[in-house]
Parts: sequence; C-alpha cells; structure tokens
Amino acid sequence: MPPTLSKILTLASLGAAIVLTGLGLWQNWAQWFFLCEVQFIGIAFLLLLPILGLTTERSLVLGAYEVDDVGSGCCVALAIGLSAVSIAWTAQLEFGLACVRLAQPLPHQFWPVLIGSVLLIAGVLLNLVVTHIVSPPEGQRLSWKRCDTGLFFGLALAIAFFVAGECSINFLSQHLDLRHL
Repeated sequence: MPPTLSKILTLASLGAAIVLTGLGLWQNWAQWFFLCEVQFIGIAFLLLLPILGLTTERSLVLGAYEVDDVGSGCCVALAIGLSAVSIAWTAQLEFGLACVRLAQPLPHQFWPVLIGSVLLIAGVLLNLVVTHIVSPPEGQRLSWKRCDTGLFFGLALAIAFFVAGECSINFLSQHLDLRHL
C-alpha cells in the first residue's frame, strides 16, 4: 500500500476521533459517554481494524480479510453488517431508555445519531473495501472479483435483517402495550 493512502486513512481516523470528541464536548459529554460507550467502542473497532490491517498489522489482513470465494465473502460481509446492526440497535435501545437511566430528559439527538450513523456506514464500507483490496488476485483493485459477489449478497442480507428488525420493532411498539413489563 502506498504511504500516502496510509496517511490518509490515519488522518481520517484522527478526524473521526476529533469529531466525536467535539460532539461530546458540545453536548453534555458525560451523558453521551455514559450512554454510548458501547457504540463508541464498536465504531472504533469497525474503523481502526481495517486501517491497522492495511498499515502496520499486515498479518491481521491476511487472517481476517483475505477472502477467495463467494461463500466466504458472504459470511464476512454478513458478520460485518450484523455487527453494525447490533451497534445501531444498541444505540436505539440506550437512547430509548436514556431518560430513565439518567433521570432527566435527553437533549436533542439529531447530531449524535447522524454522526454515529455516518461513522457506522463508513466502518462497514471500509471493512468491505479492505476485504476487496486484499482478496486474490491482489493486483486487480478496481475489477470485480469472485469474493465481491459474496460481499454484496452478505451486505444485502444484513440490510434485510436490519429492515425486518426495524419493521418488527415498529409493529410491536404500535400494537403492544409494553409499559407494564
């Protein structure tokens, strides 16, 4: 990998950390850190592991991201997509229960949710791009590889799980009275 791409990825990670820190200081940072520690750690791993794999920890790439067939690509993309889904649902659950947990109303959630969503999508896409780059044949970065079909179907399946889960949650919240539970 060229040193310039490594520097760009490192600067992008640093920029994301600065944005998260700025968001935390702009809002009441103690509340957001208390509420979102799981999401911050999850997003950090989604963003940092592929960057480390391409820059300093080449063995991580060889062990985790090198995929050579459709089935393996589907499993990798499904695992990455479902980890993002679990981070998103954990955030929704914690924001929903935040008023009870903090014993006070939560400030407006637009920016934290937007920045968290953008970082989550960036983490998933970065993982898929790194998987594409290091999968054989390695010399063809811009061409469609065998594993890319699996990556596409695995990500589509994870998105389908997310949509089905959201529909189920909305249906249950509209038709069941869960206040007594």
